[in-house]
Amino acid sequence: IVHVWEHSIGIVPNRGFPKGSTIAIKINDRFCEMSVNEIKIEGNPTDVALHGANCGIACGDTTILREKMRVFLVN
Repeated sequence: IVHVWEHSIGIVPNRGFPKGSTIAIKINDRFCEMSVNEIKIEGNPTDVALHGANCGIACGDTTILREKMRVFLVN
């Protein structure tokens, strides 16, 4: 995670993935899985998170998320 907002996170993926994918965020010794329902690149909605791009991922509660947490593609 490169940035945390109130209802979204910023990531720079090391491989592309489409909307509808599942990601997992490592929080201490656990993982929190979420479905990717909305992706933005540089503020513009898109259907695919591109490798190396600054991507915004919409999510619910971000109060426990922090920058530098690791994000993994589940499927």
